[in-house]
Amino acid sequence: MRIRSLTVLAAVLLTTLAAPAHGASDVPTEPAGARAAEPVGPGWYLAEIDRGKRGPYGIRARTQRLVLVGPGGDRRRILQRSVHRSGGFRLLDWSPDGSTALLLAGAEEHLRAIRVDVATGDTHSTGLPADVAEAVLAPDGSGVLAVGYEKERTGRAALFTVDWTGTRHPVAPDVSGPVLPSADGTTLVTAGPSWRTKVLRVLSATDGSVQRRITTTGPCQPVRWWDASRVLATCATRHGSTTLSLVSTSSGTVKKLTDRRHGEEQDLGDLDARRIDSGLYVEVAGPCGYVYLGRKHRDGSVTQVDVPHAVGNVLLLDGSGDQLVIEHAVSCDGAQPRSVIARFDPGAGKERVITALPRREGFGRILRFGDRQATAY
Repeated sequence: MRIRSLTVLAAVLLTTLAAPAHGASDVPTEPAGARAAEPVGPGWYLAEIDRGKRGPYGIRARTQRLVLVGPGGDRRRILQRSVHRSGGFRLLDWSPDGSTALLLAGAEEHLRAIRVDVATGDTHSTGLPADVAEAVLAPDGSGVLAVGYEKERTGRAALFTVDWTGTRHPVAPDVSGPVLPSADGTTLVTAGPSWRTKVLRVLSATDGSVQRRITTTGPCQPVRWWDASRVLATCATRHGSTTLSLVSTSSGTVKKLTDRRHGEEQDLGDLDARRIDSGLYVEVAGPCGYVYLGRKHRDGSVTQVDVPHAVGNVLLLDGSGDQLVIEHAVSCDGAQPRSVIARFDPGAGKERVITALPRREGFGRILRFGDRQATAY
């Protein structure tokens, strides 16, 4: 999910991905149960599911589950826990091989990272410093890679790891915003030392030394790996919006995927994109926290795509061939759709549901198998 440098888009992110985070008991308690024989791989998703009464802006969770969703829509429960006054957990990361998930529980001085064995449901938790704002699994498996905002007034922060014993190890003193590990875990992609800096940096995952500086058109932040050598990044514009660019970490080239066009009042920024046979499709931040699906045209404009039965937000999860994988989700305007993962053919305008949750359940964060995404909170 995505970090924005501007206030409006930050609100979109918090609305779209927020889950209870006002403290939590240390470890979810229910074991994984029986396992299907089918191995987890491409086409699978790891998802947080909240169950409870519906409120104005989504589910007020009484219980939470961590589940695998297969290509055919079958759901495989990893763990389940009750949400008491102490709050719930947030899904932060899923290892590229699918074996390990990272959850965040608690708040302020009681933050805890929870490592989950996806095959067995076994868990291990460790305390995190109160200043942690973003985190993913450390590339070498030793713990958590975290960004801590001890220097909020300067806009700078420190990058460090916290191993599974709770010990903090410094990596780099000055970072801003999210950090994206490479697939092999040897490097990290991040913005410059200030969010205003028009540069992306490639750092050593071992000692934080700068391996490469890449000049960008505006202040940019990494979102996820687009392919083996390019990073998808959001870049702030002078119009108070964001666009998307592809940044090659090997050659240093920056290619714009989308561009801000005057007169597009319904387009407050681009959050993500997927390319399929019929073209480039964009996840767009609209007014009042509404997120919709757009298509980019040859002249550079992006127009909204009508998705059947969509009521609230439409979020991009994946795309290949002639189909996108999308999620129907609650938007901050109070729309109350069913939580759905579906395959959508935008050329034909047809949608096929992969899985739909009951009325009293809603998806939290959903991660695609094999994706390497930037740190999130």
